[in-house]
Amino acid sequence: MVPLQRLTHVGLCVSDLDRSLGFYRDLLGFRVRDELDVEGEPADRLLRLRGVKLRAVYLERDGVTLELLRFASPPGPAPRRRTIHELGLTHLSFRVGDLAATLAALRAAGAHVLDDTLIRVEASGAAACFVTDPDGQLIELVQARTPRAQPSCSAHDAPRGTRAAVGRVAARRVGHAEEPGSEEPRARRAENHAARVAAARSEQRERHPRRLAERRGTERRAAG
Repeated sequence: MVPLQRLTHVGLCVSDLDRSLGFYRDLLGFRVRDELDVEGEPADRLLRLRGVKLRAVYLERDGVTLELLRFASPPGPAPRRRTIHELGLTHLSFRVGDLAATLAALRAAGAHVLDDTLIRVEASGAAACFVTDPDGQLIELVQARTPRAQPSCSAHDAPRGTRAAVGRVAARRVGHAEEPGSEEPRARRAENHAARVAAARSEQRERHPRRLAERRGTERRAAG
């Protein structure tokens, strides 16, 4: 992998900066971040053109920078309509919450909506449509699927095994024993168990023959 640092911007050539700003800034909500005037070298060499004179406006939205380029010279080729399956960058895509309302607002502002591209998926609530910017650049608008409501399940409605598991979990959370029906705290059970183990060990020591003989000898000496 080559050592790139980050993607900086996407460039878009336009015929009229004011008109394109009215679309991208005023309608689509981009904000102007910077402007730049370029003329002659080294731009001629970089862009592989002669007599370059251009103005660039950098717009930003959602962390994406769009560079609008307006060439005063040299004159560009005659514009033509491009189909989306031609090679190269094809379109910009935006997520919208209400596609119908968004399209209505764009129409009211004079934007070109490609009504023949409108699709709707009734089962999921998803929808999409293309519009174009003032120079015919394709803009895709996508309305996401409507989230499905998750079925609620109360402890009463759950299967018996599930209710028992929930009860055990709840008991552990409040510090009770794991098994239902037992009211003895876990700490007390541990203490009782330790006491039983100590008593058993003490009894074993008492029964050990050597210790028993030593104790009896001690008792006889005390009696004599």
